Amino acid sequence: MAKIDNDRIIEALLFASDKPLPVQLLAQVMELPHKEVVAAVEQLTTRLKETDSPVTLKEIAGGYELLTLPDYAPYIKKLYKNKLMSRLTRAALEVLAIVAYKQPITKQEVEIIRGVNSDGVYHTLLERKLIKIAGRKDAPGRPLLYTTTKEFMQYLGINTLDDLPKLDEIKTILEKDEYIEKWEDKIEVAKNQTMINFDDEERQKLMHRQSTEEMLAEGDENNSSDEIQGEDKKEVLDEELIPETLDDDEEDETKIRIKDEDEDEDEDEDEDEDDK
Repeated sequence: MAKIDNDRIIEALLFASDKPLPVQLLAQVMELPHKEVVAAVEQLTTRLKETDSPVTLKEIAGGYELLTLPDYAPYIKKLYKNKLMSRLTRAALEVLAIVAYKQPITKQEVEIIRGVNSDGVYHTLLERKLIKIAGRKDAPGRPLLYTTTKEFMQYLGINTLDDLPKLDEIKTILEKDEYIEKWEDKIEVAKNQTMINFDDEERQKLMHRQSTEEMLAEGDENNSSDEIQGEDKKEVLDEELIPETLDDDEEDETKIRIKDEDEDEDEDEDEDEDDK
């Protein structure tokens, strides 16, 4: 069999793969040194450009992937119109953006920024593997920490988090400037955090446990609120039953009035005795 050029072998491997392939894996499969694989990747990139190929080679999520050029997107959409992943909702995009820029971050911190509950959104993002549970924050209650995944970088077509769009671009996308400006003011990510890797079973247990803890916490808050309101009502009732405190002048007038009444009673008694 004739020797096949390394760049063509890489092209075939990338074509057959449904995810980006890192250089280390390509070198292992091809049994070649790292440098030779990198050189072959560069040759492939150049050849695709020079031949005006409808596909291009791009570095994504720490690996290389063959992608079709934007000009061919309308035709591909028609081909896969029933299989394309449904778009993320605005709420999901907002949560995803916050996690991406502030990771690792807790659910509570995300909700402080958004100002609304995001429970349903997390289920969607976890299901699509765009975010993951990365550990627990070293803080009271040890809340779960969330980070983005390699699938997230594939979703955006970026190689590292440094390639994320600037905040100004995100502002335009979300059309909520004030929402972005509050990030630095409201969220402080702990510097010392213990990161733990969880398998799928442990992750499900942690998610269930956190949901239970949150429900119990909300119940305690409601009970405390009811108790406080009950105490307030009791205080109001007590105040209504207690007579108002008299001023000094009013006290003096009262004493004088009582004294005068006593003197009048004494005079009446004297008159009765005289009559007798």
